[in-house]
Amino acid sequence: MSSVSAVDREKTGIDRRSEPRVSTRVHLGFGKETSEHAGFGWNLSTSGIAISGKTIVDSADTVHLAVHSAAGPIPLVGTVRWKRTGNLFVPETSDDAFYEIGLTLEAAPNGYASLVQRIADAFRERRAAPRLKTRLSTVLAADSVKTLHYALELAANSVFVATRAMLAPHAAVQLEIVLGEDRRRLSVVAEVVRGVNKELARANNVNPGLALVFRRFLGDGEVALAEYLRAREAFLRG
Repeated sequence: MSSVSAVDREKTGIDRRSEPRVSTRVHLGFGKETSEHAGFGWNLSTSGIAISGKTIVDSADTVHLAVHSAAGPIPLVGTVRWKRTGNLFVPETSDDAFYEIGLTLEAAPNGYASLVQRIADAFRERRAAPRLKTRLSTVLAADSVKTLHYALELAANSVFVATRAMLAPHAAVQLEIVLGEDRRRLSVVAEVVRGVNKELARANNVNPGLALVFRRFLGDGEVALAEYLRAREAFLRG
């Protein structure tokens, strides 16, 4: 069963926060003395963060973190507010066991506050536009490396690309998406909003991949996308 102490249970209420949090996934390091253990954050605000990892900490422990971002690691210090086992079906003694930990942060640096705000803005922006289910060949170029994937959801301002290659939030990539049977190409510079790795995908029965927001269309990409979306919507309406 989930191991949450009485004191922890009193404070577990994720709905008792004084400010909204961003539901996302960021890679980070954490530990009692240094940020040496790998984990990830999955619920962020400027005053707190929920993290998952295999390292055990205790209530009221001070934890040092380094949140990965496209601009480099962001150092944070927090106090354990609550903790619980992350998988009810795996014994705590198992090598596969992991833990979920809620932290209250000390004064966060500007870089972290900006990260939270940008994730929130990008997520709202991405969700504002209706999305179409697709399966379009997509070339993703990041750090001079090109890889082939599929776009599974497409909107006027965003896309979800199925891939197991995880990138940090706000990382810039270039995409080339083949739009349907006429093979017209959409070339666009995009920004990573969030990643869904294979463990999170398996737990939620979804595809692993990257959610991206379009930042700059190349050539006639914006026109090509608008025409493709109109044609698809007309086809689906019958």
